[in-house]
Amino acid sequence: MPAPRIHLPPRDDGFLANVDFEWLEHDARRDEEGETIYGTGVMFHHGGLALAWDDPRFAEAGARLFAVAGISFRPEALVGVGVGSPLRLEPEPSNPHDPDAVAVYAADRGVQIGYVPRTLTRVVRAPAPAGTDAVVHFEWRDVDGAACGLRALTAPAAFVARLQRFVARRRRTG
Repeated sequence: MPAPRIHLPPRDDGFLANVDFEWLEHDARRDEEGETIYGTGVMFHHGGLALAWDDPRFAEAGARLFAVAGISFRPEALVGVGVGSPLRLEPEPSNPHDPDAVAVYAADRGVQIGYVPRTLTRVVRAPAPAGTDAVVHFEWRDVDGAACGLRALTAPAAFVARLQRFVARRRRTG
């Protein structure tokens, strides 16, 4: 029997319908060890202003943005996972470290890449009505090109589909 899908409940997407996307490439920053890493992905704007990833209007619209936890333990699972990749979220009630754990899988390959951060698992574990999806919206890579950080978005399916179309157009046009 397949595991139940876990997502946030869709709500009025008036806010999300007015969110614009911007492609950000090679945004350099230092990680916790002082190494340079490079970010690429989708940033969000509303009314011409950049939105913070923790802007409360995302949650009010039934969306969450979060850093995928634990990816450093599964570097081989990240091959082929990048901005626009669909994700699947599954509860792990038998997880010995956290019975509220929610695992994050690369949906197209069924390989676990990490976890929803512990601070969000109770929110993300809410009953999941149909019509909500998850996707990678930002990635960090080290100087050798290896993935070292992913940010995910869980939102109503229409918003995720719009983001994926934007990413596909961006990749075609370079």
